[in-house]
Amino acid sequence: MPPSSDPAVPTVTPVTISYSELQVPGYSSLRGNLLRLSPRLANLPEEVKKVLEDPHSRYNCGWSHGKEKLESGKPDTLKGSFYANPILDSPTTDESLIQRYPSYCGSNIWPNSLCC
Repeated sequence: MPPSSDPAVPTVTPVTISYSELQVPGYSSLRGNLLRLSPRLANLPEEVKKVLEDPHSRYNCGWSHGKEKLESGKPDTLKGSFYANPILDSPTTDESLIQRYPSYCGSNIWPNSLCC
């Protein structure tokens, strides 16, 4: 089916990161620093991690643990994930897009000194 030419149908441009953008100086050390912080996040009290969850985005923003299902249908509790958009903290401020595409248009939820 050809793309719609109806102006009422919104289009969303995917976020892309080129390989050359990933080769910025210091990227490897920044990534390493971030990964070393992961145990600190995972070991926070459950009530603190709950603040970092975003059910509206289907857990595609912030902290996620036990929300994904294994093939058997059981929750995957053997890992925790932290999702964030690497380019934009808030991909859009258009409320209709946020409501329609919460998994893609949600804002990042960062741990901060108040909770973490």
